[in-house]
Amino acid sequence: LGMGAAVFCKPSDDTLERVRCCRPLKYKGDSGDQPEQSRQVRDSADFSEEREPAESKPAEKLELKKIKPKVSFNGKWLLDRVEGEIEQFLLEQDYSWIFRKFAAAGMSQGWYKTETITMDTKEMTIREDGSPMTRNFTQTYTLKIGEPISVTVQDPAGAELKIIRLDWDEDMETLMCWTDEAFPKICRRYIKDGEMVAEARVMDSDGKPKAGSILMHYKKIEENPQGIQEHKEG
Repeated sequence: LGMGAAVFCKPSDDTLERVRCCRPLKYKGDSGDQPEQSRQVRDSADFSEEREPAESKPAEKLELKKIKPKVSFNGKWLLDRVEGEIEQFLLEQDYSWIFRKFAAAGMSQGWYKTETITMDTKEMTIREDGSPMTRNFTQTYTLKIGEPISVTVQDPAGAELKIIRLDWDEDMETLMCWTDEAFPKICRRYIKDGEMVAEARVMDSDGKPKAGSILMHYKKIEENPQGIQEHKEG
């Protein structure tokens, strides 16, 4: 995942029980006394827009045509290095000691990967090229910002996962992402010292990030002179 959300992860049937990035998502028409087990996930159009993520509070009910994000991720980015508590990140996903040692050592060396990003105030399109498994890996997907979504993508190992939300934090400087998979993750994308950083952490049962982390640092190799643009309907 372009947000660094999944590394060698496989989805499971009970994932949605574990995704708690904010207050439980409500549906339009839900009553307060409705049994919890009956509130099953339906089409994303049924979700209300009332939601708060863990850790960073999103901008509430943004008038996107009036309030612009403070940073731009537009352009082509080359993975420069990988940092973080990678072994702990893998441990939190139940990988064996041998795999954690092998994978963490390999991942810390980095691999060939580029992300080509085009975005405006309402959506973001990412093309990924390269992965730890193969240089030939490629995928392209578009995510709407600030709306309930359900976009299926592949992790580097080929397993499918869903991105269920993408939103700016309250300072409009960090783009937050939440995944639906066997070990749900919360991801942050931001600019630091001229680099784009994609940080991923496994969430605990309360929707808060755990100690393990993977931080992927990218350097821009191609500018997009347009930067962030207003979304144009039609």
